Amino acid sequence: MDDRVKEILRYGITFAVLIAFFFGGSYILKGYLGSEYPIMVVVSQSMVPTLGVGDFIFVADVNPEQLNAAPYPNGDIIVFLRPFTNDEYIVHRAVEKQTKNGELTFVTKGDNNAVADGWRLSASNVVGKV
Repeated sequence: MDDRVKEILRYGITFAVLIAFFFGGSYILKGYLGSEYPIMVVVSQSMVPTLGVGDFIFVADVNPEQLNAAPYPNGDIIVFLRPFTNDEYIVHRAVEKQTKNGELTFVTKGDNNAVADGWRLSASNVVGKV
């Protein structure tokens, strides 16, 4: 067999193994963490110094009722779907939790932000816990 063909086969096999590892690892993490999005990347500075831009985070499924909501550094860091959107995910700390008329809501805040987010987050928007 020609050396060039061997080299192409070697790269092709390596590429196939890497692709299988990536997708297989993703399915394993989804099952283990119970989250639709088990790995995410931080894209803003709102959680500095706790999380930096470009940090990879693991996101586990969580029952919102079990979340600890408290100011930095004690509240749980959560990933949630920004209210009134269907494709913008935010990573902030749950700083307050309230149940009113049977509905659980949260106030969230980035550790690097001066004020809390300008909405009460419905528990149904919580994707998971970091």
